Amino acid sequence: MKKSKLILLIIISAVLSGLSRYDLPLDFLAFFAFIPLFRFFQLAVDELESKKFKDKLLFCLITGSIYSIVFLTISVHWISLVTLGGFIGILVLYSFYYMFFFMLLIWGISRYKKHFAHFIILGFVSLEFILSYGPFKFPWLNIGYSLSHSIYLLQVLEYGGVYLLSFLILVINYLLFIYLFKSKKKWHLLTAFIIMIIWWTIGYYRYHSIETSLISTKAGIVQVSIPQEMKWEAAFLDSTVNLYKQKTIELVQKDSIDLVVYPEAAIPLYLMQWESSLDDMLLFANKVGVNIFTGFPHYENGVKYKMQPEPYLFYNASSQFKPNLVADSMYCKNQLVPFGERIPFLEYFPILWKLQFGQANFEHGDGYRYYQVKRAVYSPLICYEVIFPDYVRKMVNPRLDFIVNITNDAWFKRSIGTYQHKMMCVYRAIENRRSIFRAANTGYSVIVSPRGDISQELGLYEVGTISSQIEVCKKISFYQKYGYIFPLLILFSFFIEFVLTFFLSYGKRHI
Repeated sequence: MKKSKLILLIIISAVLSGLSRYDLPLDFLAFFAFIPLFRFFQLAVDELESKKFKDKLLFCLITGSIYSIVFLTISVHWISLVTLGGFIGILVLYSFYYMFFFMLLIWGISRYKKHFAHFIILGFVSLEFILSYGPFKFPWLNIGYSLSHSIYLLQVLEYGGVYLLSFLILVINYLLFIYLFKSKKKWHLLTAFIIMIIWWTIGYYRYHSIETSLISTKAGIVQVSIPQEMKWEAAFLDSTVNLYKQKTIELVQKDSIDLVVYPEAAIPLYLMQWESSLDDMLLFANKVGVNIFTGFPHYENGVKYKMQPEPYLFYNASSQFKPNLVADSMYCKNQLVPFGERIPFLEYFPILWKLQFGQANFEHGDGYRYYQVKRAVYSPLICYEVIFPDYVRKMVNPRLDFIVNITNDAWFKRSIGTYQHKMMCVYRAIENRRSIFRAANTGYSVIVSPRGDISQELGLYEVGTISSQIEVCKKISFYQKYGYIFPLLILFSFFIEFVLTFFLSYGKRHI
């Protein structure tokens, strides 16, 4: 078997998988994208059977790196707009992830070929789950995110989250692979068709049967689209704040609003330290007669780490400012972007403070916050936090009526990253059956229903406002209660699969 054919298979798989993440009706590609990868593992096991360990390792390094680089370049190339060094870093990091992963799969399949499908399907979902945790966590690449245009198929998110979507996609791919390259028996094709019909039918039923109601509380979003290169310039600070005030007044005059939401760091001032700025915000909230929830930078005096260059601790903060001249307690971002917002392991290796390539080195927040507007209760997520299913699941409780997500997507400019980030809100809304009000600097600002519908939207670099009564679903979804179980079962099954394979292969060598 020529290695060029094997490499071509993984390139085709990576390209198809990457293209399915675009703002185009290409969701169907997800159901074919892994067929070449199944074929690759089938042929690679035979190709490497007589090779030495170092040759196998080199093969996995090359193929894993190629798959990773092609897939990431197509799907998340926009990271280079934020930080070229960070993008190169993630390419290197994921190349090692996939090298190890490919090695693991090839080892398992070569010793227990009957469980070929188990290793690959359980393996990919387990990898996604593992990469949602740890200092380098970046769960942006899950297979399930390729169905962003398929609203009925997305409804099963309320049962198993995005991991269930990934699992179902891989099962469909495997059944098609078996039909094309192994058995040619039509029952494999029929099984795939039946699964799709049942999946779609459940989604159709749930989409149309979810019980929701509109409460009297009304929330609005202000988007003024400040380019990133202007956002922190001292010359534009006053004009930025005034623009938010102007659009807020316009929104309040045309609609009866209880809460106005601004994006992440929308007010580029240290509101909680600068008394004059805080007073100005509270007086404005009082003047317009609405609660204002906004993001802003925050710092505290004090040195926490050895070799820390400045005697301050910085936070990516937010809070609600009320018309009764009261500011609620702050919510500070808990999930920080590795390298972009904080260098991992700073607390263990103080020497890392010397690494300076534009990162913020924020401190982690200390937990969730819940805010009230009239009788409605909401909780905020700042930017990147919305991509963590389990973090959001733990935040949701029976008294929570809706979720507010604030973000600054000016970093992404007009790239596909802005669309991908927006659609994470759709996934979290369906998983937890909660409306989400997303305020984004430069867009997309959206209002998402508990069914996953985007009822209102402001486009990229649009300046404007949107508002809506809050649609609530009082029932707690199965995912919200038990969502952690499915990926843990998958991971446990994958672990058991390898343990059994190890002992079975060990036993054969000693018979």
